[in-house]
Amino acid sequence: MVVGVRAHSLLRRLRLPLMIELPSFTPGPPIAISASSFQKFLRCPDQGLSHFRGIYGQTSRDGWIGQLVHRLIARDLTDGPIDDIELVARIEIGSTNLNFDLAAIGRPSDIRRAIAEAVEVYVQFRHLPRPELSEIEVSIVHDAGGDVTLKGRMDGVQVTSDGVSIVDWKKGPIRPETRHQLTFYGLLWVLERQALPNDLQAISIQTGERASFPVSIADLERTVELVAGLVHDVRSALLVDRQLSREPGPWCRFCPILDGCGEGQETVSLLA
Repeated sequence: MVVGVRAHSLLRRLRLPLMIELPSFTPGPPIAISASSFQKFLRCPDQGLSHFRGIYGQTSRDGWIGQLVHRLIARDLTDGPIDDIELVARIEIGSTNLNFDLAAIGRPSDIRRAIAEAVEVYVQFRHLPRPELSEIEVSIVHDAGGDVTLKGRMDGVQVTSDGVSIVDWKKGPIRPETRHQLTFYGLLWVLERQALPNDLQAISIQTGERASFPVSIADLERTVELVAGLVHDVRSALLVDRQLSREPGPWCRFCPILDGCGEGQETVSLLA
């Protein structure tokens, strides 16, 4: 599907329904692709494959803190500023999957420090200028056909006279791969709501940095191609039980298949 710049602008202005065509996927077992598994596959295909094999790495300390921060932010945006932040943090831990991952954090003293760090990040968030959100924690699950499901949860959606902005909070700095995650969200939005977002925003709580990515039809079509490639590679690898290419990087530290990856072990050693 090709839409020119003028037509693209007209679609936004008139809020006309927008359709993105999905391909016929390579046949195989049911597969559910989230924004995080999509990112994981793009940075290291074999690490991504392990996810679809049901091999999950241990939750990292930083990831656990990030999840808790997002829970506190969601509370704030829904009910207003939190007074007793540590109490609410403990309530969130006890009522969510964070409770099951406490072993990954360590001893009770380590858990207290992790909670204190999450509270500190939330306090930083309180001092940031923030967009007026129309929807918070928007979950979308889309049946893409061929036993393929696309799913994601967006931190927030802002609706203005200019259109829709999808907003994602980042605990740390904004990394280059963030755009893949946000474009995946943009694709989900178009598939489910038949409307093109105006832009995709990432906001770093740590640095205050804001990155805004315009949404183009070409970007969404490229994302569809990447999703189709993921489905093909994963299903083909599962069929003959083979591995995919491995790309070492910082993500190797928490890789569930690190023991069998020499390049990954070397990378972890260098990073350490």
